[in-house]
Amino acid sequence: MAQFSIKSFREKYGRFILVGSIVFFIGLILHFPVQRLAPLITTMIEKNTGYQISASEIAITMPPGLDMQDVYVQGPPIMDIPVNHYFESVKLYPSVMSLLTYFTKKSLGISFKVQRQKERWSGTVAYGPKFTDIKVKAKNLDYTITQDLGKLNPMLANQSISINSKFDFSFDFDSPTKELTSNDFTKANGAIWLASKDSNMESGLVGKLDFNDSLIKADLKKGTLTIEDIHLTGEKLSLAIEGGLNLQKSIDASKIDKADINLFIDPSLEQLVGMISMVGSMNQLAFQDNVMKFRISGPINNLPKWRVTSL
Repeated sequence: MAQFSIKSFREKYGRFILVGSIVFFIGLILHFPVQRLAPLITTMIEKNTGYQISASEIAITMPPGLDMQDVYVQGPPIMDIPVNHYFESVKLYPSVMSLLTYFTKKSLGISFKVQRQKERWSGTVAYGPKFTDIKVKAKNLDYTITQDLGKLNPMLANQSISINSKFDFSFDFDSPTKELTSNDFTKANGAIWLASKDSNMESGLVGKLDFNDSLIKADLKKGTLTIEDIHLTGEKLSLAIEGGLNLQKSIDASKIDKADINLFIDPSLEQLVGMISMVGSMNQLAFQDNVMKFRISGPINNLPKWRVTSL
């Protein structure tokens, strides 16, 4: 009676099995029902997060995932910031295990790569009924923010400031899902890092100022945000901040435990120096060698109740 040998079987039929597997795999990719898989994944994302994803083109990419073009993402605001964005390209790579167990565990894991003009985003999201973990990295971001200064201080009515920055960014965040969906960050942990070598600020008070080194670095631990380093460095204006925030269930009720600030203003910016000196004098603050050092504490959204002391 002939004995079965795995080695001889592999030598005799291995190449045919390999070729057959490759043909099957290629056929699976070419004929994969994308129109069924894509709505399944996007519906899972919408059901779990509230964010809608639509695209003009959807195709299968490898590793197994979705390659989408002309993508619109809409959904609930994040900390009062609207979410309504267009991206040229989005690639989603769902965790195969989370897809297989989704209907029993109701958890979803996805990694992603996003392109918008020169911007490049990547990261992972693990979303479940008990816990959510988010990691994001972004490069070549270019944003402009305009702030009405009159809303911060009536003395600055009709004044505004515009800041443009090209920067890289990373964000690591985890939180119990129940608290996260109600914007409660008191049990959240994470870290944020933002760096720029090309920023500028423009206003009627100072004209246009350039900054060659900007950094935001902070850690979040169970609702306490520790500012390790915030600085904005330029030839005529520099700002450095260290301190911490105590986040409450309502962001508006959060408090600045302390923010130690070093502010340098070149004497050539006479109008700004005069205004800051006048405001500072109300709190017994003054410039020494063109630098003003002070500490701020109090409710984050109630400027009149801020306590300002000299350092």
